[in-house]
Amino acid sequence: MKKVLIQIVFVVAISVLFQSCKTAPSYVFYHSEAGIPTKSSYVKTDFKIVPKIDQGLPFTIATCKDKSIDDKIAQSYLLLLTNDFKNDNEFNLHNINVTLSIENINELVKVLEKSLLIIKNNLNDLKGVNLEYSISKEINIKNISANVESWQPDFKYYLKFTREEKNKYAYLKFGKHKTTNGEFEYIYYLDEEQIRELKERLMKALELLNNWN
Repeated sequence: MKKVLIQIVFVVAISVLFQSCKTAPSYVFYHSEAGIPTKSSYVKTDFKIVPKIDQGLPFTIATCKDKSIDDKIAQSYLLLLTNDFKNDNEFNLHNINVTLSIENINELVKVLEKSLLIIKNNLNDLKGVNLEYSISKEINIKNISANVESWQPDFKYYLKFTREEKNKYAYLKFGKHKTTNGEFEYIYYLDEEQIRELKERLMKALELLNNWN
């Protein structure tokens, strides 16, 4: 009898506890965060492809304008976009691209002009020429020591020309990109006509950016 009574009391206690939990009002605690300073960001980007002039290229070139919320131009630059080697007028926007500032474009035009001059003159009395141009974001440049920096270039142009090799191809690399399968790079080889085409399109890009309101 005592066991039965204990069991009845226990069941009633659980029932009362369950009922009280069920009917208890919900209470949400609120603490205002309105006093915490915030920042906002807005950018609208317009793109225009720089069309083929003569030779095809294994990547797409697009001029870009970043605009503020009141539609004022905040930044003008160039994008080199990978396109799976299919069509250099294809606009395939993703995170594998290279940004060239106006300064970078002017520098690269000079580098390409030097490359064409080297090829045209066939080295003259030189044994060989090695030419390299790199662009890297500041966050990818690390100081190893007082006199040494480590670069991870987003863009690299390279031309090696020797009498023995007679190599007239430029080497172009689009950065290092991390995926679930590891790191990879886009590497292109440009012949003399494609080097000239790239130079002409970069000059055309500068013209488009200067006349784009």
